[in-house]
Amino acid sequence: MLKTKSILWRAPLGGLIAFALWMPASGFLAAQPQDTPKPAPPLVMDQVEELARQGNTADAIGLLQSEISRSPDRMDLQVELGNLAVRVKRYDLAIAGFQRALDLAGPESRAAANVHLRLGETYRRKGDLNLAIESLQHAKRITPDNVAIVSTLALSLDAAERIAEAHDEYEAVLALDPDHVIALNNLAYLLAHQNGNLDRALDLAHRALELMPGNNEISDTIGWIHLKRNLPDDAIAAFREVIQAAPSNPIFHYHLGMAFSQKGDKTEAIGELRMALTLFPTPPDREKIRQLLAALQR
Repeated sequence: MLKTKSILWRAPLGGLIAFALWMPASGFLAAQPQDTPKPAPPLVMDQVEELARQGNTADAIGLLQSEISRSPDRMDLQVELGNLAVRVKRYDLAIAGFQRALDLAGPESRAAANVHLRLGETYRRKGDLNLAIESLQHAKRITPDNVAIVSTLALSLDAAERIAEAHDEYEAVLALDPDHVIALNNLAYLLAHQNGNLDRALDLAHRALELMPGNNEISDTIGWIHLKRNLPDDAIAAFREVIQAAPSNPIFHYHLGMAFSQKGDKTEAIGELRMALTLFPTPPDREKIRQLLAALQR
């Protein structure tokens, strides 16, 4: 999610936020009756949902587009089209559907805020972080207490490396929901990355792991905090536990190599870094691993 100037890569922990966004449009809009058109004919939506459930997303999209051509002002159909398009990574189609839904919604309505949320998440997935942030900030202005909106805004700011703003939004998430796992983990990482309060960072990460036991990314965050605290033995223990659960992840071997390097154990560090290179890391991560490996072999 975040590529920092540090040599440490952080595994993403953000997909859970978006999961609830792509529910059928009729259910999403039903919560805002004052802003909502009458629902689509149940038979049409049932057919769309059944096709999507069977994996026939293209047919479901085609059926929706046919229905939209007959009823172009149906906001629920436009949102459902956006939802389905996101699921198959047809982001431009999704954006067009959500934009049309915004045209149909009241500009400052709660329904519009929820569409801005979906639009922002779509831009985030597409990689257009500036437009994602713009949409999500608009949504937050309408409904500042919506956890999904603030969470997704925090993730987008984090990905854009707008660290101070991301920090503030993660804090805002936790003010709304103290047990929000993603915010707990990611704020813990940011505090460590910023050389902030490492005791609080560790507390946040441990709380996240209590809420989501066995999550490798959270355990990896804990290991990183130990590295920042200059406690390589604790970091090694954390990373070894992660590798036991996910032995084919090159990044976890990279981090373990970093911990051995901090401890001064070059032999173990070199072994872990070489292992990481055999596990097909991404090109940027491969370069970082090679740089550390070269430094240790001098």
